[in-house]
Amino acid sequence: MPSTDWFSWLLAATAGLYVVSAVLVISGRVRYERRRELFDRIREITSNPPIGDADTARLEALLNAAPLGRLERALYDMEASDVVLSACALSMARRRGQERLVRRAETGWSRRRRVAAVRALALTGSPDAWPLLQRAVNHSDRESVRAAVVTLGRFPGAHSAGILVHALRTVPFGRAQIATFLEAYPTDISGLLAPLLGEPSPVFRYWGAMLSSRYAGQPHIEARLVGLIEDADPAIRKAAAASLAAADCKGSLPAILTLLDDPVSWVRSQAVLAAGKLGDAGLAPAVGSKLADPDWAVRDAAKRVLEGFGPEVEGVVFDRLLDPDPFARDGAAEILQNTGTYERLLLLEAAGPSSAQRVNQIRMLASMPHLRVWDAVIANLPDQARENLEPLVAEVAARHGQPPPGDCR
Repeated sequence: MPSTDWFSWLLAATAGLYVVSAVLVISGRVRYERRRELFDRIREITSNPPIGDADTARLEALLNAAPLGRLERALYDMEASDVVLSACALSMARRRGQERLVRRAETGWSRRRRVAAVRALALTGSPDAWPLLQRAVNHSDRESVRAAVVTLGRFPGAHSAGILVHALRTVPFGRAQIATFLEAYPTDISGLLAPLLGEPSPVFRYWGAMLSSRYAGQPHIEARLVGLIEDADPAIRKAAAASLAAADCKGSLPAILTLLDDPVSWVRSQAVLAAGKLGDAGLAPAVGSKLADPDWAVRDAAKRVLEGFGPEVEGVVFDRLLDPDPFARDGAAEILQNTGTYERLLLLEAAGPSSAQRVNQIRMLASMPHLRVWDAVIANLPDQARENLEPLVAEVAARHGQPPPGDCR
């Protein structure tokens, strides 16, 4: 059996680890609370810009009294507002000096020191920041690369977009985050994105097509996106159609219509939505044919587009009630109900004079088993309209084996 001394040693070691862990947790919490207090005081001083000389002096005194490690941690964590981080960066640059910050960014023994130094340089507008960030996105350490990307995206400068596009090409991870920063870039970067549209790699053509929605109205960008409608990669075809539609490039509509019969369902659904954005009710027959598509997403897109076209396409939608495909029939019936066509026809028939075509359309709608004629439509009509429609309602009920409505009033 183990000796009592061994158990005593194990108990003491466990207690020691517990004490150390508790100390680390408590000290970490204390440091966090002190950072939050510093941030709150900075926000208080800078809350009503422009700040006067007295507030500037208060801010400088506050930051000079703060430990540099606290400012460094704030820049590394990036949890504060841009105003607070800028104040921390200015204080670090003033207290450490430009040359020392550059050395820390290049050779700092910890990632935190390197990242905080680069961010301080970027926030203070130092030209040394950009080559350092360019080097950082090629770093072997993933976290250093992510930190550089976040710095470039959150604090865009004169060279940020070019470095981000370079990162999009060379960094094999985090491309979605890089693309998000480029998509929100505050200035026109179409010149940097356009070359991506002609890249041999489908990965870069895809990101080029995705990011070009803001610039698709520019003729040279639009022409390249239209060319990508025929790309071998379905993701690129979809992205090109989405960007052209987002930029309202109506001249691209003929090319987008070719995608309505694309072999990939999610490309077809995007083509339907793009056609609805760029076209008008004249496209109702082409879009209406997609109500019979085997994929639910395509059918749903067609329903939304036809509903958006409005009453002008009722004739096309009614024709789909006779479609041999049950999906098409159900979709057409839902469109007519959702757009209020059913109720409008009943009100017109109730007001008179009666129309044989209208009565036939009402009968067609009533034949759709999932449309609840009694509860969803008839019950919502005015009393006089329901009274006038009693014979038609009774006839429809008898025709379809439904229980008689009784007193429609």
